[in-house]
Amino acid sequence: MLISMNKNDRRVLQRIEIPGAQIRCRKPSVLSIIPSHTTPAPLINLSKSGLSFTSEHEFSSGSSIKMNLTFPDGFRLELVGQIRWKKEMSGEGFQFGVQFRPFGHHKQYNSVRALEFLRNLRDQSQEIFLSNPEDQN
Repeated sequence: MLISMNKNDRRVLQRIEIPGAQIRCRKPSVLSIIPSHTTPAPLINLSKSGLSFTSEHEFSSGSSIKMNLTFPDGFRLELVGQIRWKKEMSGEGFQFGVQFRPFGHHKQYNSVRALEFLRNLRDQSQEIFLSNPEDQN
């Protein structure tokens, strides 16, 4: 895991890059009995408030999205958010920025378990970064 710092970035929370992490997503639908997620796509980075990913599938800015994240160790996390921005990549699909819905116990919220995991990501990334100096190259 790497911590991404960009001087031009206005975000307060640091984003974490997790090589090998993937995302599958879909638009939420009340009528859908069988959920159809996109094929796995690379997760660019994430924080406790949102994430960025690339995909061949197009989603509209402002639309809601359900996401299943899979981490390299096999851990899975389900989240719901809103597409805040999209950028077309020349012939390679799209890059998206997602803001997570609030966390809580209501069924429309993301789970408190997911929030705890995201809160711990920064500490976990520093431990891995410090304990594996050969990975820094």
